[in-house]
Amino acid sequence: MYVRKFEAETMDQALQEIKQELGPDAIILKTKTNKGLGGSFKKGRVEVTAAISEKNYTKKSLAEQSMSETDREKFYQSPSSHISSMLDNFSDSGTATHEVKNPGYGNLALNKAVKTVKDVTKKAQSSLDDFLSQEPMQEVRRAAPVRNEVNEIQIPTPPTPSTQPVSNPVNTEFYDQKIEFLEKKVLELSRTLNTVVNDEPEGVREMRTVMRSLSIDESYIQELIRKSIFELGNEELRNFDSVFEYCLKEMFEKISTKPALFTQNDIVSPITIVLSETSNGQSSMLYKLAALKENCVIISYGAEDNRDFVKSMFDIKVEHATTAAEVVSLARNYTEAKTTVFIDYKNSTKEINEAKNFIEGLKRSFDQVETLICLSAIHSEIYNKSIVTRYGQMANGLVLNMLDLCLDYGPIFNISLSNSHLPMVFFGTGTTVPDDIESATKERILAGMFKLN
Repeated sequence: MYVRKFEAETMDQALQEIKQELGPDAIILKTKTNKGLGGSFKKGRVEVTAAISEKNYTKKSLAEQSMSETDREKFYQSPSSHISSMLDNFSDSGTATHEVKNPGYGNLALNKAVKTVKDVTKKAQSSLDDFLSQEPMQEVRRAAPVRNEVNEIQIPTPPTPSTQPVSNPVNTEFYDQKIEFLEKKVLELSRTLNTVVNDEPEGVREMRTVMRSLSIDESYIQELIRKSIFELGNEELRNFDSVFEYCLKEMFEKISTKPALFTQNDIVSPITIVLSETSNGQSSMLYKLAALKENCVIISYGAEDNRDFVKSMFDIKVEHATTAAEVVSLARNYTEAKTTVFIDYKNSTKEINEAKNFIEGLKRSFDQVETLICLSAIHSEIYNKSIVTRYGQMANGLVLNMLDLCLDYGPIFNISLSNSHLPMVFFGTGTTVPDDIESATKERILAGMFKLN
């Protein structure tokens, strides 16, 4: 692409210069009119930036070499459409077929070498197969120049424009060897993979399928299968019952449980905080615990609980506190009276620092403080894991509610697997107070997971 700036007094003069210098196929890129004080120092009043492709400029130059100076001036006085047509005909056939209408111009014929160069790159290669199947490029030959006589004047044939150097023929042997090597490697890997999968014992393969159907974490499934293959013999690996028994023992060790602090007889007047963010039954859980425990009180921090019938039915004492200082004051009075204290704390603001300050303040004020995170078995695994992540550093265990409505025990096992420092303490298994609460056990989780009686 050739770019040049033209200056003239008027736009018509600038366009005429562009047509004569670059030809009728030139493209106007920018026009500028010099006005004001700055324009008075310019040579021309109009500045035009024009461009033309290398191909069109070469075509114009070749045509000009076949004309005299006088004919060239008359030629560029013609309309642009006529000039462009004449140049195109000269480029295609080497002879101008249009007649110039200007007087004295005559029927000038323009010569050019016959176009016989083969376009060897007319299609881009779009794939590796096309590239490798490409035939080596052949050398191109120039045709002999054609001479025509116009108006009984011999016009010399213009020189053929220089072509791009032809690249050497492509050597496909190197690429063929590379492709053959890669194909062999892929075939070997696929055979190895098929051998590993097919050679997996039947019992292990069936156990893997069962574990995946229970939504157990895939990384733990892989770990468990590797351990079973290492520990068991070939006959045992082909027996599903043997593999199942081994996996059951391994999973049993991964579940962490412990008794609640207030159930230990040697601890006097402990404080148990049940913590949650949303309504997942932690208040009902505390009522069930209080119904089982003698000489206890529930301190409700935040919204007041109006379950008067339950309070009178099970003789449960409930205190309401609106500030952290009031909670500490009530807890101190009841612990001095050797009363077990349950604190119902629902962090409705979801401000982690507020809950952290509240729990740390109680631990500084009292010796025996236990914090339990209340989860719902019907909530998603992602939500329960997010709650454990937020409050896990300040908690001592987990309380799992609504276990009777749980359809998939795999997520519960995954939570215990990834949070071994937070043992499960209690399970809520229904709505009947207080018969639907039980101490957390490993057998309960595994029985629900594998549908064991």
